[in-house]
Amino acid sequence: MAKDRPIAQRDYPPGCRPASSLQVPVQVPANGRRIRSPNLSSGTPRGRASRTPSIPSEPSTPKPSIDVVWNFVPDPNDTPEELYPKRRRRYAALLAYFQQLHERGEVTVRPDQEAMRIMRQDKQSCEWTGIGDVPGVPIGDFYYYRSELFVLGLHRAMQAGIAYKGQGENSIGCSIVASGGYEDDKDHGETMTYTGQGGNDKATRQQVRDQVAEKGNLALQHSCWQGQPVRVIRGHFNIPTNQSPSRKIYSYDGLYTITKESLERGASGFLVFQFSLLRTPGQPELGSKLVSFVGKLNKGTERRTGLVIVDISDGEEPLPVGVVNTVDGSRPPAAFEYTTKLRYPRGFSFPSYPSSRCFCQDCSADHMCSCVAKNSGRMLPYNQYGQLIRALPAVYECGKQCRCSSDCHNRVCQKGLRYRLEIFKTQNKGWGVRSWDFIPSGGFVCEYTGEVMDTNTANDMDDDEYLFNLDFKQGIEARWGDKVSNIMGSDNVRGQPKYCIDASKYGGVARFINHSCKPNLFVQCVLYDNSNVDLPHVMLFAATSIRPLQELTYDYGYALDSVFDENGVPKQKPCHCDARNCRKRMY
Repeated sequence: MAKDRPIAQRDYPPGCRPASSLQVPVQVPANGRRIRSPNLSSGTPRGRASRTPSIPSEPSTPKPSIDVVWNFVPDPNDTPEELYPKRRRRYAALLAYFQQLHERGEVTVRPDQEAMRIMRQDKQSCEWTGIGDVPGVPIGDFYYYRSELFVLGLHRAMQAGIAYKGQGENSIGCSIVASGGYEDDKDHGETMTYTGQGGNDKATRQQVRDQVAEKGNLALQHSCWQGQPVRVIRGHFNIPTNQSPSRKIYSYDGLYTITKESLERGASGFLVFQFSLLRTPGQPELGSKLVSFVGKLNKGTERRTGLVIVDISDGEEPLPVGVVNTVDGSRPPAAFEYTTKLRYPRGFSFPSYPSSRCFCQDCSADHMCSCVAKNSGRMLPYNQYGQLIRALPAVYECGKQCRCSSDCHNRVCQKGLRYRLEIFKTQNKGWGVRSWDFIPSGGFVCEYTGEVMDTNTANDMDDDEYLFNLDFKQGIEARWGDKVSNIMGSDNVRGQPKYCIDASKYGGVARFINHSCKPNLFVQCVLYDNSNVDLPHVMLFAATSIRPLQELTYDYGYALDSVFDENGVPKQKPCHCDARNCRKRMY
């Protein structure tokens, strides 16, 4: 009879799944334990519902090409809401790929424009040219490049601030990008005065000649006269490169109507078109407010409303991890010690496994780098901004024995937090985690840390709330077949995982991250301080672009009816993620 494992009130229930569309059940052991386990593409439940590294969505090849960058084939049955995240993920993957090629001097075209070209060539971009909201595109999302606005259908003009359709007297405005490029612009959020296009010096922003009623100016006049709305995208500049590779952020702030248009004498004495815009009521909050919020936080964490702990890591992390509670003022449980490292049992010795090191000065430019070779090809897994280009069976970072410097592009996760995170009290899910910063797709978020123990010891524990299986081999074999032997040598890849991580007594910020049926993070195995695939680091990466204050989540990967009571009857745990595709149950 299966031993009953009571469900404790916890920050999140255990289990994990990759953020890709791959739907794979977690394996459940006979004892009905709740440990997070890998998502396998085949096989039957094996026992404990444990967390485990996610499985990447495309196989590795000896020489990576654009063919291995995440791709999708447009399905005529896809809804606009389903196509939107696919387009964003495809664009992000192509962008990161071409950024690395550009850095190596292998392409000269701007990476963002090359990503747009490929998507248009493959008929993956949104070619919708209508008036109003673009189907499937949510208000409040943010973007890094004008080319992404183009492929998503938000603003179909690469340089002009006004996008329109039709010509001459038949033209009508579709969207504008407001980025303060004209000296006569005035922006108050819900209302704004937008200056027409033409006649200004881009370097000084000063007007040098009169504007005329043509092209975009004429189209916006028609929008005003006909009462047609236009989409408004706001541009923000001087963003840190770890948050935006372009140092720009564009936020889609919804629909505005042009209430007045006039030709006025501007600050420099030239005639300019002035368009008065009013935001359509009933829309979600302005995305541009988040940029202002981030700017205020830069002045000091003590300004954060509801802050109960300034830094729960007590200086262990390179950036403080605050704790915020605007619900009831309580603090997180004090029964664990914060750690940024994996803790191994006393006397633990790493199983012998061949290790290697590189002798490079600059790994990003060395085609013969041994660390590049371990990452399944001629390219490093990260681009120059530290974004993961694509998921791999395992990412091999340069280690202590490598000759390259600490600035090597292949040293990302080992440096710790890159974004300011906070633990916050949710309304109905206990504690959760969110970011104060913009996190681009592929950005490293945090590591799941805790005590490493063998699975036999874990099986005898009464508290399985924070167990995470290091079931790397089994997950890889299920997805990659015989290719696994090239990655891990001749060791037996079948059977139970040897080790797991327990974050109940020791752990980091990742132990507070909640489950979602539609997550924005995925799990990636990373190796850098040893080469044994039984003992990878469990790293969480952004599966899509994540805006400030958006809760961070990953899919715990529970199979339904995988946890049992003492009588062998499946137990149920409700899910409160509120995703559109929510299963309503954790298990």
